Amino acid sequence: MRRIVLLFLAAANVCYGYAQGYQAIHGSQYPSSLNTTANPASIVNAPYTWDVAVFGAQYQTISNTVSGRNFPSFLLEPDAPYYANSGNFKRAAAANINMRILNARISLNERHAIAFGANMRGYTQANTGALNYNDSVRGPITFIYYNQSARNLSIQATSSAWMELFATYGVTLADRSNDRLNAALTLKVLRGISGAHASLSNLDVNASAQDGEETYTLAGGEAIYGYSHTHDDPSYNSGFTANPLELLKKGRSGLAFDLGLEYIIKEDGFTNVFDDDRPDGYLWKIGVSLLDIGWNNFLYSNESGRFAEVREGITGNELITKFAAVRNARSFNDSLATIVRHSDALSGQFRILTPARLKINVDRHLSGNFYINGELSVNLPSLLAKDKLFVQESQVLAITPRWETKRLGVYMPLQYNRQGNVWVGGAVR
Repeated sequence: MRRIVLLFLAAANVCYGYAQGYQAIHGSQYPSSLNTTANPASIVNAPYTWDVAVFGAQYQTISNTVSGRNFPSFLLEPDAPYYANSGNFKRAAAANINMRILNARISLNERHAIAFGANMRGYTQANTGALNYNDSVRGPITFIYYNQSARNLSIQATSSAWMELFATYGVTLADRSNDRLNAALTLKVLRGISGAHASLSNLDVNASAQDGEETYTLAGGEAIYGYSHTHDDPSYNSGFTANPLELLKKGRSGLAFDLGLEYIIKEDGFTNVFDDDRPDGYLWKIGVSLLDIGWNNFLYSNESGRFAEVREGITGNELITKFAAVRNARSFNDSLATIVRHSDALSGQFRILTPARLKINVDRHLSGNFYINGELSVNLPSLLAKDKLFVQESQVLAITPRWETKRLGVYMPLQYNRQGNVWVGGAVR
């Protein structure tokens, strides 16, 4: 039977998180074209001959630094109120966007299926060492004052955005009376749209007495920042351009792949998933997948650089004087070079790993049209490639009860993310 799957998602938040995503439908057999990126093997065990997701989009952000009743909707509503959280603690923020463009899945027969489509994806993440901030901070002078007890002030940030074309092939490896094993591989061709990274380390704040008053100065420090040449715009000398076609044209190619297995324990007497009007022919469905194993390539922009060893006597007043006239990346570099002993340009190619992760998904049919799904996601770059540039997913654990038929579905995901926040959401198909 031919159907087009249309999915409408809505989500609510708890704590400092906000999300709208595809998480709710993971484990479901109906929106298979949308589940390809959760486990490519899910395309084999689907009740439809084919299904298409014409367009889908999600945006997700986490922050322990910025709050507000309308955060992060102020990104779409500039007048919405928000505020920075006060206190002395390690700060972190992460955001990602995922747009699906004509994702399709086709069952070639009962044992073979394919899927293909295009996606546009972007991830940004940043974290700091302990930083002291409150309502009294009004620029570099007061910031240095309130962070005088800090040692080794540090910041790390990475951002990567790309377009991808993917193709998936899935096959049934074994189909017995009581169980079934499916496997699938996805190959992706990537086109880097935007890449950037920045870091600050070993920056100290020193206090000294001068003319009976305490003076606070910066010492040490190493700063590195670079962004892709896709943002170079010589016409305006601004360093950034918002032309998407120009970004794609200037981008460089990358590669990635997904690999998935799905093991199904059938109910007694059930022999073929395509014979039943409901996907209740299994008791358990266990999926294991490796996702986004790959990288994006970028060329450094003209203004990327490395700066080290702050000169003696650099105070808050000195920073205000040096950076008052900054208008673009070039003038920022020129000002920064005057307060450090060493400065060098970054050139050539840099690579940012895609958000590689191990995902384990367990789905249980309870009774009738009721199911419950559990999913664990483990980011791999932070464990295996700490010395590389990478972006990563925010989710750690999700539990989703659902009621579902071929025509309708109601989902209630409960998620836990890597910053310790809990999200509660809802979705309707």
